[in-house]
Amino acid sequence: MEIGKQYRVFASNKKSFIEECVWAKGEFKDETYQAVTISEVMRNGSYLVTPQNQDELEYLEGGSYQDDDEIFEFDYFEDFEFEESYDGCGIDYAFSGNGMTDELEEELLDDLHEWDDFPDDFFRERDFSDIEYRTYVIGPVDIEDV
Repeated sequence: MEIGKQYRVFASNKKSFIEECVWAKGEFKDETYQAVTISEVMRNGSYLVTPQNQDELEYLEGGSYQDDDEIFEFDYFEDFEFEESYDGCGIDYAFSGNGMTDELEEELLDDLHEWDDFPDDFFRERDFSDIEYRTYVIGPVDIEDV
């Protein structure tokens, strides 16, 4: 592998490519702050990464030797581009914030189960904003020359 060369990176193990989005509303330190983290497990997915320095190159090289519980972060790289993800096979919701009560959490989950569209639209309609998005792999990655 070399600095400045582009590589396709994807999970070695099925169902270890994770897409995670945080939706929130209200001020962070305010009593009304509510946040929902949506974690969706995908069968797999890939990014194109181009290591820009020795640290990035070593991180990429080490990715294929990671333990099954280690996280490989695509945003570690300065030059990275989402390519694809497919076949969502599980979704989890984590609720947090001073304004998030057990009753509100239960109400949101009940409404989500009846929702026929993407969860993103569900939260937008309720005045939540997406404040963070990341994808990562839990475990080793496979790397191909592009």
